[in-house]
Amino acid sequence: MSSAKQRKRDLVAATFKPRNPLVALAHARKAGSHSPDRRAERRRARQALKKEDLQ
Repeated sequence: MSSAKQRKRDLVAATFKPRNPLVALAHARKAGSHSPDRRAERRRARQALKKEDLQ
């Protein structure tokens, strides 16, 4: 293998860097929905019905 190919391979491996430094943090973090899921909505509705029945 010629030295030019070896040097080019080293440069490609060494220059990998995201333009935005927060990209790596964003990929590592697991984001979810900010709104409550349907299960929580059904539970809240069921609790409201029970509360109405008791009053």
